[in-house]
Amino acid sequence: MKKVKGSLRLTIKKENRNVAAFFIFEKKGILISKPEEMPKPGPYYPCLLKMNEIQDFPFDHALYFSTDHHFGKGGIWLYLCNGVPSDEKNWISYNQAVSEGHFDYLI
Repeated sequence: MKKVKGSLRLTIKKENRNVAAFFIFEKKGILISKPEEMPKPGPYYPCLLKMNEIQDFPFDHALYFSTDHHFGKGGIWLYLCNGVPSDEKNWISYNQAVSEGHFDYLI
């Protein structure tokens, strides 16, 4: 792997030949404050996804991240956003979204 000015270049071996793949990463800054109930270590590996093109999905963006290997409370956390993702007040937790009925259409 070679890092090049905010991008990542990978060389992948495919069918006995090298194939280059390029990924562009854009730093977004802090989107939400660390949840108080989240155990340490973490959060790790945050991933922001655009969801507004997924039919019937009730949010524009999803942010998931890991607590890594915390014993007993570790796992993947999911936060959901409608509107501008850089505005923290637009985010709610998955648990809040479920309790507010945003995913009732799935049952």
